[in-house]
Amino acid sequence: MVQISYVQSYDTALSASTVGSPVFGEDATVEVTVTNTTDPTVTVASGTVTVTADGTGFSGDVVNGVATVVLSDLPPGDTALALAYTPVVDAPFEASTGTGSITVDRAPTTVGLLVDGEPEFGDTRLTAAVQPVGPVIGLATGTVELWSGSALIATATLQDGIATFALDDDLVPGDYELTATYSGDTFFAPSASDEVPVDIAKGQTSVSVATAPNPNASNVAIAPVVTLSGSSSLLSPAGTLSLRVDGTVVETIEVSARNAPSVSVAFGAVTLDPGSHTIDAVYAGNELFLPSTSAPVTQTTAAVAPKPTPLPTTGGDLGAGLLAAGVLLAGGLSLVAARWSQRLVRSGR
Repeated sequence: MVQISYVQSYDTALSASTVGSPVFGEDATVEVTVTNTTDPTVTVASGTVTVTADGTGFSGDVVNGVATVVLSDLPPGDTALALAYTPVVDAPFEASTGTGSITVDRAPTTVGLLVDGEPEFGDTRLTAAVQPVGPVIGLATGTVELWSGSALIATATLQDGIATFALDDDLVPGDYELTATYSGDTFFAPSASDEVPVDIAKGQTSVSVATAPNPNASNVAIAPVVTLSGSSSLLSPAGTLSLRVDGTVVETIEVSARNAPSVSVAFGAVTLDPGSHTIDAVYAGNELFLPSTSAPVTQTTAAVAPKPTPLPTTGGDLGAGLLAAGVLLAGGLSLVAARWSQRLVRSGR
């Protein structure tokens, strides 16, 4: 009599779970549980599990029904996983397949906000640097926003992980607490800088004076033109502009702001006495710009000689003039003759 013995065969099923919270740039770990669906009391003690993600397979050995598989180079977001269990030879467990998924977070970042130089109205510059946190290799892309409290001041695009803000008339002089916020991209998560105190001073100004003609004659008035410039490339200074001659204000003009870095103002004609004069201009400043004074211009004014009285040239005036000339000529001849007579008498001739 022949005795036949049967080896029990167990069906299996697979399920996957993610260990921790994987982020882009770091390895991700998946635990795959191999379950004995025929008799759950019998643990699947051996075999291999292969996890395939985006066409790349990663394997791990089964220990007490669980395989720990390390995945690398996964992109941020959800990735589908294909699971496959391969039992060892002669094991009583059947091969099986399954599916799963893993979610990888974007790499964390930090934002550092720096103030460049001495900020003033029309010329305030800041730099925001976005740095990935952890072992990830790469540069963040996207945009960075500059905020003052709840007010959006400006937006800049990252270049090689750096965003540069060149503020012109965006912020008036005063004290601010500024924050830079990064919007994030496909691979890197959003983040924000700490508040950075920024003290914006009034903008610098400059004044120049031009006079024409120079030199001039005392009977020719000069036409002064004053140019007022400020630190802003978008807004010229406004306020009181005064023209001075030898330290005395001769005219004052109220200048309006224009959408330009400078404004030229023509003052009224000025008549000067003969001599050397110092001409300059003074800007009084306003809530945006500092006051300033131009370099002095030396104006040389020459005296004008009086014109001679002209001889008459027409009509009766001409006859009278000729008659007067004749009388003068005759009188002169008489005077010469008298002097010759005196000389002859003295000489005894």
